[in-house]
Amino acid sequence: MKDPAQPMPRARREGLLVRELNDEVLVYDLHRHKAHCLNTTAALVWRRCDGRTRVSEITLAIQSASAGSPDDDAVWFAIEQLKRAHLIEATTVLGSGSPKLSRRELMKKAGIAAAVALPLVTTIVAPRVAEAATCLPSGAVCSPPGPNAACCSGNCNGVLGCA
Repeated sequence: MKDPAQPMPRARREGLLVRELNDEVLVYDLHRHKAHCLNTTAALVWRRCDGRTRVSEITLAIQSASAGSPDDDAVWFAIEQLKRAHLIEATTVLGSGSPKLSRRELMKKAGIAAAVALPLVTTIVAPRVAEAATCLPSGAVCSPPGPNAACCSGNCNGVLGCA
């Protein structure tokens, strides 16, 4: 059981761009330049992490809002993923009330049919502007314009006309 003095999970809201999609939520971290895709269950957990709501209350809210029936272990799993993605404030302490189950263990526990309802946070690193502007490997130099130019951005060091 959770210690009442222990802080409840609080979702981080500062420095994030959030876009709601059909069944997912995309969160872009402006400080870390990472994009996170939260599936339906992970998004439901993240939205309810307000620093006051207990994990058992989050579990009940998710069970009533979704077709699946995740338990406290699945919610703790989501909180752990969200914390690793820096989407939960650092003051949240995952202590004895938070079992350390793997996704595989949760799937065994919930059954393969319920695996779709398990929380999932997928993270990608967004390229920096210079990396996004070219298809060349990091550190490669654009060649001068011409038929064999090694640049696909159309703007190599200010020179237009790259192939």
